[in-house]
Amino acid sequence: QVCEGEDVVITFSGASTYSWFPPTYLNATAGSTVTITPLDTITYTVTAQNASGCTDEATFFVDLLPAPTIISSAPGSFVCDGDDIAITATGANSYIWSPSASLNSSIGSNVIATPLAATLYTVVGTATNGCKDSSYITISVNPLPILNVTGSNTTCEGQPVSLSVSGANTYIWSPSTGLDTTAGNIVSATPSLTQVYTIVGTDLNQCEGLINYTVSVLQNPNVSIGTSEDSICIGNTAVLAASGASSYTWTASSSLNANTGNIVSAIPTTTTSYSVLGTALNGCASTSFITINVN
Repeated sequence: QVCEGEDVVITFSGASTYSWFPPTYLNATAGSTVTITPLDTITYTVTAQNASGCTDEATFFVDLLPAPTIISSAPGSFVCDGDDIAITATGANSYIWSPSASLNSSIGSNVIATPLAATLYTVVGTATNGCKDSSYITISVNPLPILNVTGSNTTCEGQPVSLSVSGANTYIWSPSTGLDTTAGNIVSATPSLTQVYTIVGTDLNQCEGLINYTVSVLQNPNVSIGTSEDSICIGNTAVLAASGASSYTWTASSSLNANTGNIVSAIPTTTTSYSVLGTALNGCASTSFITINVN
């Protein structure tokens, strides 16, 4: 029995010379050893003669067995770095896969491949008659996108910060806390507390990269204004004292003796509202207001 597509070497002994008939599929028609590459089932007659001239005859039957047709397939021809893919083989009774280093199994009709680089996988399938066939499939590996986030990683309470990400084609941000949108490469973030954002970027190969970015929220100063008196007669002076910050800037400076500093003097001619912007050492600021009534 010979599997389709294979050769078989036949050797006869017991005589001096040999003659083969028919010559079909033979590499030679004389000699004790011949190679047969059959394309169908065939019977050969071998005539042998010894040194004395006596002859004998024998027949040799070659049964051609059909070879299986193995087909290997996968949902795609590539994976993203670190991902796996299912590969399936059909057409035989049993299968052996190689190389097996990046496979979850080296046998069976279904295997899971997790290649680290482009890999050519070979599967050898064996039919119930013992004949074999091979199939090949190449799985390529695409790199994951590398993301980069730009923008300030600190902000003051209530102040938005613009963040921009690059390195992929589409982006999803999470959590949505303090964000004006969860999609796109540019977002405005106004978190109330320090927040870690996770950005998943998908490239044109549908591979995903991930990056975490922390926005720290700095506390605003608690600015307040005290006064010597909040109701004065026209022409008199009210002392205004600001506290809670590191530096101060005042408005309505036309009736103030200074527009900076924590203590200023006000000589309003009419009832006037004053505001002070207090800035803390961390750069955050808040405003406080006071009204001086003039009689």
